Amino acid sequence: MEAIGYIVTVQPASEPVSATEMKLYLRIDGTTYDTMLAALITSARQLVERTTGRLFVTQDVGVKFAGYDWEDGLILPIAPVASVVSVTHTIGGDAATLSADDYTLDRYRLWPRIIPAYGASWPSADGGSVVVAVKAGEVTSTEGVGKLLIQAIVADMFEHPEANIELTLAENKTVARLLSAWRTTW
Repeated sequence: MEAIGYIVTVQPASEPVSATEMKLYLRIDGTTYDTMLAALITSARQLVERTTGRLFVTQDVGVKFAGYDWEDGLILPIAPVASVVSVTHTIGGDAATLSADDYTLDRYRLWPRIIPAYGASWPSADGGSVVVAVKAGEVTSTEGVGKLLIQAIVADMFEHPEANIELTLAENKTVARLLSAWRTTW
């Protein structure tokens, strides 16, 4: 079953790119732009995460579904997922939490999913909703394409602010190509 959507319930404690790293990348000195760079880094990370579904830093996320799916499980629109905190369903205004013994986290697909544990059965959530709370994101430092994307987006917004004043951001072809290559079909 596809998710209706998700929200970050606990924001990351740090960003995958620091203001110091960004200043080295941009070849600037001093602390004048530290606050602005920190905001741009957060915005760029969120843009890349929403576009690709890949989370770069550990964060708590709540994913909402319209009900249970016995056949495919609950397919999470984010990766990687470290652990499931809870699976809660609401039917007719009453909320109940599944026992951790009733489900398993399947991480071995492009999109992780929650499936019934062997021999367990899920209740019917017809007309209700299911919320899966997870700890997700990279647990090690972000390297490679993800970090490069964040740095390229920040550099573009920092160095060409006049191009990004319009209602839509000016397209940076390198960033667009990298995002497209990393985007998965969800």
